[in-house]
Amino acid sequence: MGDTQRTNGMNALHARVHADFELARSLARLEPERFASALVEAAGELGIEVTGQDVEAAVMRGRGEWLQRWLR
Repeated sequence: MGDTQRTNGMNALHARVHADFELARSLARLEPERFASALVEAAGELGIEVTGQDVEAAVMRGRGEWLQRWLR
């Protein structure tokens, strides 16, 4: 899988986080260094399989998209 694609697990987790305000809020309050492990843990509790590498790739992709949009 190229790093421009999200895994099925990340797609499922993305949908769940966007549908659950409390979950989204709790994740948003985390320190950056704890975010990936907490997201993997939350995914596991929801029955969704993601890895720390999946999360890091998604974070880097999001940063790249932000840079492309706002720093033109």
